[in-house]
Amino acid sequence: MFNGKELDTETGLYYYGARYYDPKVSLWLNVDPLAEKYSHVSPYTYTLNNPINLIDPTGMEAEKNDPNGDEKNKNPRKAGTRPEGISEKESLSQIVTIDGKKYHKNTGNLFAEIGNKINSFFGGNDDYFVEHKPYDPVADGFIHEAVEQSAGTLIGGAILKTAGGVINKVIGASTVSIASKISTNGSMTTVGRWMSKAEYEIMSKTGRIVEGAGGQTFVATGGANSFTAATKGAVYAEFQVPTKSLLQGGKSNWFKVLGPNAKPNQIHMLNKQGGEVLPQIKNLTPILKIKK
Repeated sequence: MFNGKELDTETGLYYYGARYYDPKVSLWLNVDPLAEKYSHVSPYTYTLNNPINLIDPTGMEAEKNDPNGDEKNKNPRKAGTRPEGISEKESLSQIVTIDGKKYHKNTGNLFAEIGNKINSFFGGNDDYFVEHKPYDPVADGFIHEAVEQSAGTLIGGAILKTAGGVINKVIGASTVSIASKISTNGSMTTVGRWMSKAEYEIMSKTGRIVEGAGGQTFVATGGANSFTAATKGAVYAEFQVPTKSLLQGGKSNWFKVLGPNAKPNQIHMLNKQGGEVLPQIKNLTPILKIKK
């Protein structure tokens, strides 16, 4: 970890969201998205050449570094990070309610952060958008059940089964072997998902998967009983997804579809197997079950 960012082991770079940082030369590899605002310095310099007093957590713009700041005074709408000393599971369990909606407290939302930077640049508030990922109880339940029931290890955001089964996803492998685990119809795979009614309505209107927490949306084969931790009021429906857009999700019949906010190493793996983020779906069924 460097400045709270994960190292992309294939490139040796750190991904900050808006661009990549090369620690060897202490420079960004891309032009500052707000370069016109800081025309007096090179668009490749890190924190305006003042790394002692400034930080740049998103790659968009330098800001004051206040390591001793009072947590109580921190704007709850601004992005958070996982506190040291706790697991990713514990971190995701910390939920905050803002404007009547629930969010994962220790997360960031790149699109919201960029939107706030742009809004601030034009004179608006820098916290107009909530910079946390929305709380998705279904996806959150998938992660927790996989860890607790499969003796899983959360590695780079991907749950790998470490005992009692075959590891289908191998770090560094160019493909994910899922053909033997799912029944397909040509290049499409029929999956199901417990979700909120609002998510179902969005899928009905857009014909696409809705991005979940951490850039991951979990689905499963084998029917509604494949996942037992759905919350009261959740609805279950089935649909077809391009097979190449599925990554292993922790158990033999669990899979995940990635969104643009997924970790770079997962996006890289998805690209290698020819998949796409938030793919278009087909044959969405009516609501088949409602969790009582």
